[in-house]
This record gives sequence, structure tokens and C-alpha cells, in this order.
Amino acid sequence: MSFFTATTDTNFEGPHQQTNVAEAGTPASEANAAMIMIHGRGATAPSILEMVSTFETDKKIAYRAPQANGNT
Repeated sequence: MSFFTATTDTNFEGPHQQTNVAEAGTPASEANAAMIMIHGRGATAPSILEMVSTFETDKKIAYRAPQANGNT
């Protein structure tokens, strides 16, 4: 088994490069955990982050949601 590791030095092309990342929750520098949330086809990054308010937690969590190009 092999894994692909993407770093800032990794050079590859794809349809979602240069898209925005929406943020919610605790700032990353203060968070104890992080969650990457992926929206569905036709939705947006901010729309998936609306779910954050329904999570019952007292943890300091940084939420991030990348926006897919063309809401795909």
C-alpha cells in the first residue's frame, strides 16, 4: 500500500486548486482538535458548516470546509 502526501511543495493540478476554505469554531491556534467537513454536490462550504451549531460539544474544535469548484 502506498499513500500520497500533499505538502506545500507538492505540485499537482486538479479542478479544486485555488478554491477557498470556509472556517468555523475555535481558531486553529487555540483548538484541541480539528474537523474537515466536505459538502455534497450542489452545496457550498458555508452550508456544511451550518451543521456545526448542532454539535453538542464543549471541546475546542477548529472546523474547516474546502469549497469545491462549481459546487461539485
